[in-house]
Amino acid sequence: MSSETAIRGLAGFGILVLVPLALRLEEAAGDRLSEWATRLVLPAGLLAVAAELADRPVAAVLALPWCAVAAVRAVAGAGRAFAWRERQLHLLCTAAAGLYWLVAAGWLVLSAARIAVPGVPPIIVLLTSVHFHFTGYLSLVLTVEAGRRLGDDPGWTRRLYQTAAATIVFAMPMVAAGFVLWPPLQVLGAVPLVLAEIAIAFILAFEAVEPRSALARWLLWISAFSSVAPMVLGAMFVTRVLFGAPPISLAQMVLMHGVVNAFGFLGCALLGCNLAARDGSVLHSH
Repeated sequence: MSSETAIRGLAGFGILVLVPLALRLEEAAGDRLSEWATRLVLPAGLLAVAAELADRPVAAVLALPWCAVAAVRAVAGAGRAFAWRERQLHLLCTAAAGLYWLVAAGWLVLSAARIAVPGVPPIIVLLTSVHFHFTGYLSLVLTVEAGRRLGDDPGWTRRLYQTAAATIVFAMPMVAAGFVLWPPLQVLGAVPLVLAEIAIAFILAFEAVEPRSALARWLLWISAFSSVAPMVLGAMFVTRVLFGAPPISLAQMVLMHGVVNAFGFLGCALLGCNLAARDGSVLHSH
């Protein structure tokens, strides 16, 4: 199986499984950003996955509903953020999550329709879409969930959360820009982004919530420890701009970073948080 096929498989898993879980988590938390987005995400996702297999003229049409659902979520998130006089961090993360999903959907259309982007190889177009889906939308949904469950805790955990959340919002597009604009941006964004993602994973697992369900606890623990290896490998991969050659190949990155990140970190975290929301879990006491 080629690296491109594996990446398309991960993209499909994110679209059909992880994004619906993220929307359900937002809805369970009381953030009914858009009922239409929740209702239409699976049909639109099936069309988006089918677009990867279709011919060029049809592919763009099939992928457009995914863009429409992402646009609904982006507009709803931005509207909530700007409606508040005080710019709260979780609202910024909510707005950024929707925006990054919309960006991901746009790159997905380019990839599915085989539309050439000057100076950008087709595999990077696809990876950019996956990057904005996973590290953009999905990670920020988990970030918002961690902040919501921490509440107004004034301790060091809250300060760590605030730093990590802001880092994900601003470092994530920096890494993406490094792939298509100026390579050193990858390194400048990757290291703080890696540390921030790991911090959010461990805050969710050990500080923010104590699920009643043993399965939810185990899923969050697995997610936290699963976040370490793929994030470090991702940082190693982008250091090629400094050392001239990546320490690991793209095929190895897909296996070790992409798969573990999708199933171990994001998949377990989203499922664990959904289970915790369902069983009425309580906050940790600080």
